[in-house]
Amino acid sequence: MSAATRYEVQAMGELATDESFLRALRILTVPIECTDDLAIALLERSGFSNADAVRLTTEITELPFVVARPRGWYFMPTTRKMLQGALGRGREFHALLTTMLDLDIGRRAKLPRYLQSPAGHAYHRVNAQGGDLDGRYRTEVTRLRGRPRDLRVLAVLIADQMREFEEQGPATWLPTTISPLALEGALSALEEDERLERVRAHKTMGSGLSIGTIAVVVVVALGTLVATGAALGWYP
Repeated sequence: MSAATRYEVQAMGELATDESFLRALRILTVPIECTDDLAIALLERSGFSNADAVRLTTEITELPFVVARPRGWYFMPTTRKMLQGALGRGREFHALLTTMLDLDIGRRAKLPRYLQSPAGHAYHRVNAQGGDLDGRYRTEVTRLRGRPRDLRVLAVLIADQMREFEEQGPATWLPTTISPLALEGALSALEEDERLERVRAHKTMGSGLSIGTIAVVVVVALGTLVATGAALGWYP
């Protein structure tokens, strides 16, 4: 066990006597990444009062195994895995997942960035159960064809999941397998959609295209290259 993991386990042990706090932690492992607004909404939907939901969210974001991001926060992977093991994949989990994916908290900007894309919803649908993820990812990739931006987000989510499996292994309480085919399928679909976009853009340019539109096409192509490289781990 690494020093970081021991530190997380120790911190978890110190919280083990507060069952309502632990329940709140487990609930907030359902999203990959959270915002305060999403956390409060999920806790309220799970029976906590608004005052308790606000208080718990504030306390949770100050824990040593919670990592802050510019537009949200997330649990360290080992912590999330431990907490999810306690939550399992029973009725409560599926109710929380449905609530999260259907949640209307006013403005999309209050949601984590990944949940503002259909790719985030696709990721959670795939991972709602154990088993072989490759086939379910193929289904979601097919649904996202013609939407290269969303395919790009899904490819990054799959790549992150594969890296997590390599580092920690799948959860023993949820037997799950994933192979490079899942990522290859998403990237192949993305490459084909981007190629079609370039063909359409080329035809448009042939009929007289403004400099501004040409610049947009160049940016799209560069963005695809950078995102694909990140998903494949080309960058440190």
